[in-house]
Amino acid sequence: MEAIKFSSIIKKNGELLINNPSFRKGVHFEAVILIDKPMEKNNIKFTGKDLIKSDIVGMWKDRNIIDSVEYTNALRSKVTKRELI
Repeated sequence: MEAIKFSSIIKKNGELLINNPSFRKGVHFEAVILIDKPMEKNNIKFTGKDLIKSDIVGMWKDRNIIDSVEYTNALRSKVTKRELI
């Protein structure tokens, strides 16, 4: 079986239009339809003051990290080499 992938937007309720000139009458096919769920709007307001009050700010203050880029690259290197962190 050949796989063909495409995406489209349903324009009329209950109808899915597949138009491909290579499809011939009588050819058997199977279809799996994956439907994106619409994103729900999050009405939670989060301000800078809320961020400062949260546990996120300063959660790594006990670590001796001077250069975050260097630290990140070192972690990636260890993971790539499968060294224990």
